[in-house]
This record gives sequence, structure tokens and C-alpha cells, in this order.
Amino acid sequence: MMRLKIYSVVFIVLHINMLYAGSMVWKKLDNIEMYSSEAYNLKKNVDVLELRSYYPKSDEFSYRPDIGIYVKPENKIDKKLLVSFKKAQPNFSTKSNIAYPSDALGKTNRAFVLYANGKISCINEISDVVKILGDIDTPTEAQLILWLHAKGRSSLPKTLRNAKVTEVSITSEKYRKVSQGYEVLSKYNIYANKPGTYISTQAFVSGVLYHQVITTKSLISKKGKIIYFRQISKSKIKEEESTLISLESAIE
Repeated sequence: MMRLKIYSVVFIVLHINMLYAGSMVWKKLDNIEMYSSEAYNLKKNVDVLELRSYYPKSDEFSYRPDIGIYVKPENKIDKKLLVSFKKAQPNFSTKSNIAYPSDALGKTNRAFVLYANGKISCINEISDVVKILGDIDTPTEAQLILWLHAKGRSSLPKTLRNAKVTEVSITSEKYRKVSQGYEVLSKYNIYANKPGTYISTQAFVSGVLYHQVITTKSLISKKGKIIYFRQISKSKIKEEESTLISLESAIE
């Protein structure tokens, strides 16, 4: 009987260790713009949450729908209501902290919500987007919190060897679920133009880039707070040749 009890205790301990180890495995995240609406759990009174990037163009503003979360499929939404939703414009005199600072001159970001009762609302604040998400209970929602705060642009180095960083892009991301929420590992490519190396003609732009790879670890809580965003590794800064050929030249 004593031996049976010992075996039972050992089995339980091993089972708990296996569950714990399984929960600590890092899993791959895709580009956030590739996920479908099923990757999110919005509040029940919301049919659509759309995150838009607006670019000034002459006297008008055009936008790109970066992320569209359609709880209710487009073909199920009243056509007139859908047109009104897509044409809804923000108040540009009101600032927004969504995906700030922006990655393009003059670009501004807004979130639009279509409620189940037909009401359309523009959101300027990240905190209000989090309210629409509710508890952060999927890895994609945790990834979205980082995207909304533009952590890669706002928290990583602004210069490489005293040259201004011109591009920051994510090459890969992983996540794991923990007791407080989700941890996310993000790997970033950072580029800066080496001063004095660039030449330009009508056909191409050529020069040398400074390049560095930085890996960060983040913890996003169930309430949508970024508990920490830490740099955990970085590569040596390398120099790489870069050439951009114009579209007209490529066609010819």
C-alpha cells in the first residue's frame, strides 16, 4: 500500500511538471495583419473593430485598414451601414496615441468601432481599444497591444553609430502563456543609412546601411498592460550594401 502511494505521488508530480513544461514552450506568431477575426474575442456588443492608418493626400485624407476584426462578417452587415462605416472620418484636430510615434511623415492612426446596434464610433486612445478587447485572452490580442504602442519604434535605439535609424521591422515573434498573461519574444531588424555613402540618380539609389538585430521580451497582462519590455540580446552592427532601383527603370 505504501509503495502504491509513493507511485501515485510520483505520477502526480511528473504530470504537473509535464503540464508546466508544456505551458513554457514558445510558440510562433505570424505577422499580426495575417490573422483572421477568430483570433480575437471582442466585447459582445461589437460587430467590427478596424484599425486604420491615415495618410494626408492634398486636401483629403486616405486611409489603409491595417487590421479589420469582423465579428460579424461583411456580407452579413447591412450594405448602407457598411458604407457609412468605411466612410467614417476621424477628427484630425484630436490627437491619438495609437501606434505612436508613427512610422511615416504625417501619418496618424485611429480605431473605428461598429457596434451591434449600428452605432459607429472613432477611438483615439489605446485604453479605449483595450476596453473593446476586454480581457487579453488570446496571443494575438497580446501581440496587438504591442502593435498599438509601437514598442519597436518607441523603445529601441534611435541611432546606429550616430546615424539616424530609418527602418525598424519585425522578423519573427513567439509567445508563451504565463500566469500573468502572455510573454512575447520579438526579433527586430534595425537599419540606418551610413553618412556620406549614398548616391542617387533618376534610376537608382545606392549606399551602405548599418544593420543590427535586437531581440526583446515583453509581458502583457490580462488587462492589456505592458508590464515590461526588455532588450535581451543584440547583434554587432554590420554594414550592408543597399540599392533601390526605380520602378520606371525596372519596367524599361
